[in-house]
Amino acid sequence: MQHYVALIHPLSAQDMRENTTVVNAWSYSDVNRLYNNELGPFGGARYVETNFMPYFTGVAAIQGTASAAGGALATNAGYQIVVTASPSQTSVEQQIYQVSNAISVTGPTGSISVVLPQLVGYTFSVYIGTSANPANLGLSASGPTVGALAGQATQLAPNQTVVITGIGAAQTPPAAPATGVTVFPTIFIGNHSYGQVLLENPEFHYLTGADKSDPLNQTRVVSWKVFYGSIILNQAFLARVESGSAFSATYTAGTVTTP
Repeated sequence: MQHYVALIHPLSAQDMRENTTVVNAWSYSDVNRLYNNELGPFGGARYVETNFMPYFTGVAAIQGTASAAGGALATNAGYQIVVTASPSQTSVEQQIYQVSNAISVTGPTGSISVVLPQLVGYTFSVYIGTSANPANLGLSASGPTVGALAGQATQLAPNQTVVITGIGAAQTPPAAPATGVTVFPTIFIGNHSYGQVLLENPEFHYLTGADKSDPLNQTRVVSWKVFYGSIILNQAFLARVESGSAFSATYTAGTVTTP
């Protein structure tokens, strides 16, 4: 049967499993799906669960304050900041803080101090602009010292005060959901929406018997590699549906915690 492919977060999939329409359909057509906790096809799409699907939560704004340190920000410009937090293991911006109130700096030129939360396992970015829609990273000596993002207010450690001294690279932060709301996107993929070029065929290697380093044949070694490139061909053949989840309240930092 013709169908779309939908990439779905496990918590969104669990919401579907508790939907009465879905449960009734499975109970009459394929009760094994209930037994095996499978999702599979529904409504013209085949759902594929993935824990690589990013999600993001709205958090109350962090308010910066004028700093006595020097900087390149103009006085009384009414700067506004947005802070985001990313789990260190994934680097995906997951905690999106609301936009701050307008901040006026002091002196002929100045800077803004931002106190970052004590959020273990996360790194932070600070965006800055002169409207409610900041579109640049801030400049900060607390950021990376080498690489393309050197001097930018990103990859910042938690539980510290950082000083934003200027407007940095153009980069738009993700839109923040309402405070306390976690959003899980589901990606629907249509035919010919993207393409892949296979640059090298897959190679597989495995050890089937004992050798000098393993005379008792107690270890197993398996390896594979493949090279390919991907490109989006038509964005109109892709769709993103954003939803909340009944299971998101205690789901943070990529791990499930017991309430």
